[in-house]
Amino acid sequence: MCVKQVFSRNSIEDSWRFLWKLLVQAVVAEGVQLGLEGVDPKITSSSKPQAEALIRWKNSLVLKPSSLNSWSSNNINNLCNWTSVVCDGSTREISQINLSNLYLNGSLDQFNFSLFHNITVFNLNNNNIAGFIPPSIGNLTKLTLLDLSDNHIEGEIPVEMSQLSELQYLSLFNNSLKGTIPYQLSNLKKVRHLSLGANSLETFEWSKFSSMPLLTYLDLSLNNFNSLFPDFILKCRNLTFLDMSQNNWNGSIPKSLFSNLPLLKTLDLSKNHLTGPIPTSLCNLKNLIFFSVNTNQLSGKLPINISSLSNLEKLSLFANNFTSSIPSEIGNLKKLKILVLSRNHLKGPIPTSLWTLKNLILVQLFQNNLVGTIPPEIENLELLITFDVSTNQLLGELPVNISRLSNLEKLYVNVNNFTGSIPSEIGNLKKLQILELSENHLTGPIPNSLLNLKDLTYFAVDTNQLSGVLPVNMSKLNNLEELYVNINNFTGSIPSESGNLKKLKILELSENHLTGPIPNALLNLKDLTYFAVDTNQLSGELPVNISKLSSLEKLYVYANNFTGSIPSKIGNLKKLQILELSENHLTGPIPNSLLNVKDLTYFAVDTNQLSGVFPVNMSKLSSLEELYVNINNFTGSIPSEIGNWKKLKILELSENHLTGPIPNALLNLKDLTYFAVDTNQLSGELPVNISRLSNLEELYVYANNFTGSIPSKIGNLKKLKVLDVSINQLSGELPKTYHTTTSLESCLKNCVEGLI
Repeated sequence: MCVKQVFSRNSIEDSWRFLWKLLVQAVVAEGVQLGLEGVDPKITSSSKPQAEALIRWKNSLVLKPSSLNSWSSNNINNLCNWTSVVCDGSTREISQINLSNLYLNGSLDQFNFSLFHNITVFNLNNNNIAGFIPPSIGNLTKLTLLDLSDNHIEGEIPVEMSQLSELQYLSLFNNSLKGTIPYQLSNLKKVRHLSLGANSLETFEWSKFSSMPLLTYLDLSLNNFNSLFPDFILKCRNLTFLDMSQNNWNGSIPKSLFSNLPLLKTLDLSKNHLTGPIPTSLCNLKNLIFFSVNTNQLSGKLPINISSLSNLEKLSLFANNFTSSIPSEIGNLKKLKILVLSRNHLKGPIPTSLWTLKNLILVQLFQNNLVGTIPPEIENLELLITFDVSTNQLLGELPVNISRLSNLEKLYVNVNNFTGSIPSEIGNLKKLQILELSENHLTGPIPNSLLNLKDLTYFAVDTNQLSGVLPVNMSKLNNLEELYVNINNFTGSIPSESGNLKKLKILELSENHLTGPIPNALLNLKDLTYFAVDTNQLSGELPVNISKLSSLEKLYVYANNFTGSIPSKIGNLKKLQILELSENHLTGPIPNSLLNVKDLTYFAVDTNQLSGVFPVNMSKLSSLEELYVNINNFTGSIPSEIGNWKKLKILELSENHLTGPIPNALLNLKDLTYFAVDTNQLSGELPVNISRLSNLEELYVYANNFTGSIPSKIGNLKKLKVLDVSINQLSGELPKTYHTTTSLESCLKNCVEGLI
């Protein structure tokens, strides 16, 4: 059993994009403010009405931060020395209010904008301001910078904002604004920076928008826009930053986008529904540094002339439908740092020119149809941090030279056709954190040099043909959190030294040829959530003190040679969700302590020699969805309390020694899809109202002592595909309603004539 954690391989890419956006925003905002400051803040007199208005607004806040203690009626004549306030040197009135990053909690409802006609800066960035933007904000007609970003403001953008004719910087980023953008905002011809991203804004008639000739920064990302590309943007010819990502833009990328906006340095169209090819006019963007169209439905060939973008540092075409090979001209992008071409249909070999791009720090080519080998020239990428070519058709041996990538932290080559052994030189990658080699054809042992990778947190070599014993010295990997060595040919015992991997959360050893017991030292792994040793030749008893694994959520030990009873302390594993103990030689009863495992959804002990009566108190496991206790020696009747398992979908009780009838309480299991009680000594009649099990797909009651006729309502089980009632003492004919069960695939013969 192998359930790997899915890693977000876009984390570095997304972080790079986020930091780049912050840098651009900071430069623009700083430029606007620097042009306005320079006034001596130590002015001893001020406008009393303004001071009183600020005090009233402060008092309306839910929390009044100590940073605004100077805003006091006792200090009203010293307004120009108040925190976050700047006064004009000639009028001695407030000219700037900068309350960013103060964790203010409240709204703007009580802010009297009418008293602040002359302020040029109003900055509330990164607070907890909620409520609406008052229309009276339109009174701030001399404002050049308005920043309300990173708050919880809701409602619509007031059209009165269009009265702020001097505005140069406007940011409403990361709020809860909805509705459409007032087209009158495009009349603010002095605006250079416009950030409306991370809201819930919707599409309007873009044709009413006019061009904004001085606009250099436009962010419409993370909204609900769902139209074709807005024409007005194509007229904003001074744009250097354009982010339209994470919306529902559709249609093709306009050719004029690349010809009309030659000054663009950042262009992000990712996570939309754009179709068609990338226009060849892309080559006009000579200043482009950041280009992302990931997660669209773009298609066609990768444009060869992309090589003319000599300043490009980040290129992401992830998750599209691009075909053809990676053009060799990509080697001309000498400044490239981030290359993401994953999840396309690219074919052919990785071009040799790629290995000359010495500034690369991240290369992601996973989930394509690439062929060929990884050449020794990979050693040229000395700055490389992440290299991911997983899920392709690459072959050959892993190059020894990869060990020279001294900055490498993440290496994914899984799901390919690599052969040969794991190079021992891989132990030289001292910064390596993730090593993913699974699903290849690798042979030989795990090299001992692996112990040098002190920062390794994730190691996967599953689904290969590796052999030998599990290295004892792997216990020195103190930071290891996930270990997958399943589906190989490893032999020997589980090293007791594995108990030293104190940070381990996932341990996958299944489908090998391991022998011996589970070492008690493994009980030291307090953070372990997933433990699988199924399908080996392990033996001995299950650890008595297994409850020490207090974080365990999934336990797979099936298909081994374990003996003895199920430890009673297993009931102390309060977080356990999956317990798979089947196909062993376990004896004794199911411990009553199991009822304490409230989160258990899957419980399998089939194919053992367990005995005793079926535990009534198991009915308290209200989260149970699948139960397999078949092929054991259980006796007694099926408890009526079984009807308490409201979430149960699969109930497998076959091949035991159960007696008595099927309890009517079973009919409470509305989600049941599979029910098997075959090969027991059950008796009585089949439940008359069996049609209440409306989701039932498979029903096995054969080889029992049931009497009477098949219930007529069985024909109402519309989803039933398999019905086996054979080898009983049932009589009569098959009900006419049976014919309404159109999805039924088979109905096996009974021991009486005339039934079928």
